[in-house]
Amino acid sequence: MKITLIILLTLLTALMAPPAFASNRVLSLDGDGDYVEIVPNENLNAINSQATIEAWIKAEALLNGRMLIIYKGDEEKPDFSNRSYDLALLPSGCILLASAPSGEKNVWIESSSNLIKLNRWYHIAGVIDAKKNVIRMFINGVEAASREFGDSIHVSALSLRIGWTYEDDSRYSSFAGQIDEVRIWRIARSQEEIQATMHATLSGKEPGLVGYWRFDDAGKIATDSSKNH
Repeated sequence: MKITLIILLTLLTALMAPPAFASNRVLSLDGDGDYVEIVPNENLNAINSQATIEAWIKAEALLNGRMLIIYKGDEEKPDFSNRSYDLALLPSGCILLASAPSGEKNVWIESSSNLIKLNRWYHIAGVIDAKKNVIRMFINGVEAASREFGDSIHVSALSLRIGWTYEDDSRYSSFAGQIDEVRIWRIARSQEEIQATMHATLSGKEPGLVGYWRFDDAGKIATDSSKNH
């Protein structure tokens, strides 16, 4: 099936929303193959040792496949060594974070099942720290999972995708719901740092921030509000 790019920006009127962003627009996806593709740039492509991936999400359905929230990686490989980072919502209602140490198979962690309820906002953060050999996940600022990782992060030159993957497989689905405040960092943020800014609008000049999408544009535009290019 051909995947098309459709960005629907909807006002959060009479909807539950992250407190700091209650009057903003969001990215709304219907789970039918729509997604946002971010043009590659050297800052996103250069992440190889530390990364933090953040987003607010509100799922409106749990589909049969793994629903991609954020994906940076290559097309599917038999040994699953293709991901720089991948945040996804599983049919069981748990969040999955995956990344491949360079030249090795993907390492992944999952939150507990039934954690994510429909039509509620959650802040999701994945931290990959190859310098300290650990991968961690935080949901609403609380650590949900962690494990040992590796000494580097797989580097992919392909575009970052929000809401979809490059892997054409029945195991995957595009996201069904709303996504906001997507942030990509080239540093491993601490739990305290994540908690301090998860409800705040960033200036875009924060050290280590290399991608920041607020989805407040009109029409089919997703502006990167980070200034650290």
